[in-house]
Amino acid sequence: MRSCFCGIIVIFVSMVTNSWAAVIALGPIVNVTGPSTNTTNIIWTHADPSDARHLIACTMFKGPSGNVASTLYISADDGKTWQHSLLDNSTNWVSEVNCTYGNNGRTYFVAGASVYRDGITHHTLGHLHVFASNDYGQTWTHTWTRSEGWIDWTYLADIPPSRNHPDTLVVFGNVGTDRLGHWWEPRPVAIVSKDGGRSFSRLIAPHPSGFHYVSAFTGGSVVLPNDTALFAATTAITPLTAKVDIGSWRPGRMNVEIFAYNPSKRTVRSLAVIHSIRNFPIFTAELARDDSNGRFGGRLYAAWVEATAKTSALWLAISDDGGHKWKVRPILTGRGHDFVVNCMNERPIDKVSLAVAPDGTLGMLWLANRTTVLFAVSHNGGTSFESPMTVADMNMSRMVFSMGATESYTMWLRLRLDTGHPFPGAEWQKWRKLPGLSISANFSVLDGDVPIALTTNRGNQFHAFWTAEQAVLTRTIEASGVVQDSKTFTARDVPAACARESAYALARPAIPAPLPMLAVSGHREVTQSIRFEPVRSRYDVAAHKAVADMIIINKGKTVLRSPLWLVALDPHSDFGIARAANAIGYIQGHPYWDVSSALPAKGLVPGAHSVPVHIVMTISRFQPPMSSYLEGDIFATAIGTYELHR
Repeated sequence: MRSCFCGIIVIFVSMVTNSWAAVIALGPIVNVTGPSTNTTNIIWTHADPSDARHLIACTMFKGPSGNVASTLYISADDGKTWQHSLLDNSTNWVSEVNCTYGNNGRTYFVAGASVYRDGITHHTLGHLHVFASNDYGQTWTHTWTRSEGWIDWTYLADIPPSRNHPDTLVVFGNVGTDRLGHWWEPRPVAIVSKDGGRSFSRLIAPHPSGFHYVSAFTGGSVVLPNDTALFAATTAITPLTAKVDIGSWRPGRMNVEIFAYNPSKRTVRSLAVIHSIRNFPIFTAELARDDSNGRFGGRLYAAWVEATAKTSALWLAISDDGGHKWKVRPILTGRGHDFVVNCMNERPIDKVSLAVAPDGTLGMLWLANRTTVLFAVSHNGGTSFESPMTVADMNMSRMVFSMGATESYTMWLRLRLDTGHPFPGAEWQKWRKLPGLSISANFSVLDGDVPIALTTNRGNQFHAFWTAEQAVLTRTIEASGVVQDSKTFTARDVPAACARESAYALARPAIPAPLPMLAVSGHREVTQSIRFEPVRSRYDVAAHKAVADMIIINKGKTVLRSPLWLVALDPHSDFGIARAANAIGYIQGHPYWDVSSALPAKGLVPGAHSVPVHIVMTISRFQPPMSSYLEGDIFATAIGTYELHR
């Protein structure tokens, strides 16, 4: 990889003509959920519309046994402290979480309790749960369970009461069941409550002409002064002749679309298609409204990220007529995650969230390169943005690292790159199937699914949320000052100044000559008789070394005697070349550790453990995962454990 000499690189550059500019002040980082909650890829946050104190954040987390639960946290002091307020773990898989504020302290929380068995979720047999609170989320009542079953990917909007209707809660969803075990064909769907979440209508849906909606994933809602609730969704459509399949949410054409519900009309309709693109994935779209009495009062903003393996772009759309017509433009572009980017202005763009403060300031939060959370404001209705500020920088040195061993039967593989491409098109050949222990170096790293969220309170403060190290974190952002004339543009480097090599090329491992088969005749395999446990482990970022001290535990019924070897059959990695750095010798071409010195002279008795064995592994040309589907094990060295009989 060539080194990058980029000079001074700025993503947004503001040319300010007046005498003073906006000032952004960041508050301290606050942990919302506590340590090691193993938060998943969803965060929804809201500030109470009536004051500057109350905030809610709802999310999901994975338990130690693989179960998923949905939960909610509240703050009554403007995000300075947080308390865990609600947990739905009524089944082993509770997802589809969302939350919002109503009026006068009324708060709502919804989640879907799926049926989880045999390691598979059966959503069509699950039920939507609705909870309500009258004291800003301090105490909760389970008000309703949907007898007809499930609603997928929920999003809430609360329409305040008026002379024509009571307070109305709308639950918008991607798809729903009309009876247990059966998906209702029309989609997206909505159900409506006019009694505080105690009962709901049957499913309602738009009725498109000439096509099906395959999916509609919502990322934001607003309520207009005429009591219409708007939902921004990314929709996938398919012709009427095609079979609708809930699993095929990306059939080729994606739309960013606005749906509307009004209590007087009692229907959900498509109000506008903001943007339409083919073969370009978009997941969710954000929606916000300027509720101020200022120059841009009433303006609607929608934002989303379009990304492929090679390119990414952050888009902004603006509407001044209640969502019927939109002006759309990309405001920031970057590389895709197939490319290792050393220059800041080309970092891939992963996600975006936006909010409008009561004074009309538009705030935008986005995630770049899966590691950096950035924030910028616009004081002129989204025409331009001030220079961004880094809210959080989560580089590889902050990744969660662990090293351990698992018992498994491993199919040893040798990779032959006939096509010169290490992933699709590569031909795998079986080496040998041997029982063994697998010592893995595991990294919990950020990927494209890391959630971010932005909300704002009555005090014109923004609150940014993101996940890091398995917890939800937040910090307050204060943006003051008015800039009337500014021009935003994206800086570009000289093309030769930055490395733009494909990650596939960087990740391609050197193919060593095939190692000879390991002949185990005369050796007793003792995998089933021992267990490895790490005493301590760490990862040296600069040296790309995973280091662990591991003890051997005799779980058998006989004394374990030396000599004992750990044989590295095939160190491998998807993102580099793994090496057993302190392996002391070779057996038939395979590196091995002689761990006899860890055992007592008289042998290791059943139930006892050895002194620590020091294991060091390295990776050359280390690269972080380029795909959200490849997070977790960066590399694993698989070993067989044998006792030598002389």
